[in-house]
Amino acid sequence: MYIVGIFVTNLAIEVSVKALFCLLNCLFFRLCLRLDDDVWEVQVHFHNRDNLERTMCISDITNHNLIELIETEGYGSRDYMCFVRNVGVGITGLEETSDDDKVDEMLNHIANEDKKIVNLTVTRDTGPRPVDLNKCHVCEQQLPFSDFGEPTMYEINNDGVLFISPSKNLEGATQVQHANAL
Repeated sequence: MYIVGIFVTNLAIEVSVKALFCLLNCLFFRLCLRLDDDVWEVQVHFHNRDNLERTMCISDITNHNLIELIETEGYGSRDYMCFVRNVGVGITGLEETSDDDKVDEMLNHIANEDKKIVNLTVTRDTGPRPVDLNKCHVCEQQLPFSDFGEPTMYEINNDGVLFISPSKNLEGATQVQHANAL
């Protein structure tokens, strides 16, 4: 029994040492990749909501990650994320960050000003959502059935053939049949 206890204890120590080694290896690998990464402040401003502030490495500031960040507040990829490129000129100074190239331009612009703070303004897209595209927003006039002419009556004979009921005027139809028969 003593030998089994030592074996189990040694096995547990060996497993925990391997787990610790893997953990340290992952941390070292991650630290080696991120030693030159600057830490930036990301401030997101929403309409009628509290602002959102996060600290991120510059390599983590991508369009995808920014969209995931605004999704935590109920916004999404259809909404607009803008940053102020030119201060003091109003809306014309805003630029939309719609893809990774625009985000890189934004980061370069901010870095050229020797700042590490990203200020984004998020506004909702007011256009119809994909769910709304099937809704009809136009009120159509309902035409009465009397405007379409008399309803056509059909009958099925004993052989299972569908034909127009003979109780209606069939002169045009018989002329077509005669013209086709010739």
